[in-house]
Parts: sequence; structure tokens; C-alpha cells
Amino acid sequence: MTTKDLYLLFQTERTPWGSFKFHIRPCHYENGTTRYIAGDEFENLECVAFLDGGNLVGWKVRYELVSPEFYQTETMYKTLSRIKREMDKFSKRWGNPETFGEFVVRFGNALGSKAYLKASRHEGCIEGDAESIKYWIRDAVFSHRNPPTVIRS
Repeated sequence: MTTKDLYLLFQTERTPWGSFKFHIRPCHYENGTTRYIAGDEFENLECVAFLDGGNLVGWKVRYELVSPEFYQTETMYKTLSRIKREMDKFSKRWGNPETFGEFVVRFGNALGSKAYLKASRHEGCIEGDAESIKYWIRDAVFSHRNPPTVIRS
């Protein structure tokens, strides 16, 4: 179990087929530096969705591993089961999440994250709360749906 404050880092990536993938990964954040978690239950864990035709689809919590070892699969199963139980409690209480942003906030609550981070090319990381992550996701969806128009003369 992670003892330091846990943050969730939001990033987007262009896929080989031209779509966008939204990642939210647990990390540590100290003195303006993010560090992915190694050697515990959150290593390689992510919440992910894909932007397809302007909509976020395929929301899921998963481990991104190519060939895990047996001991890793036991830990992964226990962690995913715990996250699912927590997220099921949230769904019973508030219904199913209507947006990927709400799904991410519930994921963060299930993990006990302190805050959310957004990777920025120019500013390093920006720290925010639950409302911030929802806004960042909406903003990223909008900007990827409506890329800036380049006018060539």
C-alpha cells in the first residue's frame, strides 16, 4: 500500500490510428515533480477512455502490462476487486456516472487520492480538485473535437 500522498495524473495521447487516449494514472507529486509508482499495488494501474467520433468511449480501470508475473496478477486482482467494490458503492448511492469526469472522480475516491494533476508542456503540472479534473477532461475533449484551423496563404 502506498504511504505517500497519492495523486492522479491526467494525460492525453494520440493513438496510432489517429484517435486520442485519455489516461489517468496514480503517481506521487513532490516539489513540482511527478513520479509514477513502482513496486506496489498501483504500479501500471490506470483509468482510461478513448475519444472516438467526438465521444469518450471504453471507460475502464485496468493495469497496462504486457506479460505480468503470477505474483503481480494476485495483487492486481485484489486491487481491482477493491476498486470495483468502492465504485459499486458510489453507483448505488448516486447512480451510474454520467460522464468520464465523474467516473474518474469516483476512481480517485476509491483509491483515496489527495488531488488531481494535469500535465502541461509549459507549466509542468497543474494541481486541482474534483471539479478541476472534470473541467480538464471536458476541455480536452472539446479541443480534440475542434482542432484549431490553420489558414495557409
